[in-house]
Amino acid sequence: MWLFSSGPTGEGDPVDLMKGWRFPEPQQPIADHIQPRDIAFFHGVLDTKKLSLPEKLVSKGVKAPLGDFRDWEVITSWARAIAEALKKEAS
Repeated sequence: MWLFSSGPTGEGDPVDLMKGWRFPEPQQPIADHIQPRDIAFFHGVLDTKKLSLPEKLVSKGVKAPLGDFRDWEVITSWARAIAEALKKEAS
């Protein structure tokens, strides 16, 4: 099992931007039980056209950077590593 989440917008390491937070704290006991092989945390996207009014107000209030900050090379590399691990196990 592998877990991932996405979230922060802006430049820099997503884990650093979130001060070490990688996913919602209430999910930690689930992750501990599952014992994933890896937990990845990727940059996200913030498109105000897709936000509700309350979401727009919150994102403006916290001064969240707008735009698409996803790094598809990093995401693809992570997914390929999973595929390779699964291939090795199937052999």
